[in-house]
Amino acid sequence: YVVTSAVSTVAVDEVVTFTVSLTGAAAGTYEETVTISSDDADEGTFSFTIIAVVEELELPNLTLALTDKVYGDPVFELGANSDSEGVINYTSSNSDILSVIGTTATIKASGSVTITATQEAFPPYTGAQVTADLVIDKAPLTIRANIVVVKVNSEIPELTMSLEGLVYDDTASDIELPTISSTAVVSASSAVYPIVLSGGSADNYEITLVNSSVVIKSNLDGTNVLGAEDSLNEELVFYPNPTHDQISLQTEKPFTGTIQVIDMSGRLYATHRWVETTDVNISLPHSSNFYLLKVEEDNNSVRFYKVLKQ
Repeated sequence: YVVTSAVSTVAVDEVVTFTVSLTGAAAGTYEETVTISSDDADEGTFSFTIIAVVEELELPNLTLALTDKVYGDPVFELGANSDSEGVINYTSSNSDILSVIGTTATIKASGSVTITATQEAFPPYTGAQVTADLVIDKAPLTIRANIVVVKVNSEIPELTMSLEGLVYDDTASDIELPTISSTAVVSASSAVYPIVLSGGSADNYEITLVNSSVVIKSNLDGTNVLGAEDSLNEELVFYPNPTHDQISLQTEKPFTGTIQVIDMSGRLYATHRWVETTDVNISLPHSSNFYLLKVEEDNNSVRFYKVLKQ
């Protein structure tokens, strides 16, 4: 270490500051005697001791806990914990997946990143660094083929699909859409043909494809309209019909299958999964004049029924 002062000669009544500089000093106590000689032989000399104490810095307990996210989650704050008051800075290993500004993290894509938290030294603690891995899972995306309902001897319209689950500002252009096809042809009698979705992919979405049907009806205004309380089959009771704003479905015997409610534009309004005995109420607040019930049992039996709304 070195003891220095701003002047080499001290005048009468002058105040002088002495500085102790330590470089690479180990922990411990250091003493240095400073002697000032008077230019007056009668005054002699003046001595004093400077004591410097060097403390050993401790490594702080710095931790960073992260919870996995899903693409579509909102921005979130990074919060490392430490027993030091030193400033903590954060960095992301891939800003194309997760960007970090200050303590705020913003999801950009699905994938995995490593977050590094670096803390500055703050006596009695040294600086420290810790890392944590973060997984951003793909968001669920359901692509449904829209049901098509036409009269007999009518042309089959263009097949369409609906996307449910897009997040942020994503649109269909951000998805490699599946192909959609059907074997449906113009028919002079009632028939049901499958609409099949195939393929499709997306970097940030886990895609589920839901097929549908082309329904050719001999009389769209009256076919399969049930009474006030009629049975769709011996296991399922449906009422009332016509209805004002809701329908009730109830099973009297074990029934396992899916019931879809479709509005008159062909869009899926609601889906209910049934397992054994249960009941459910479905509200119909929209202005559609009728809804189509698609009843699909797990044994692959499919039936369609019309619900009138007053």
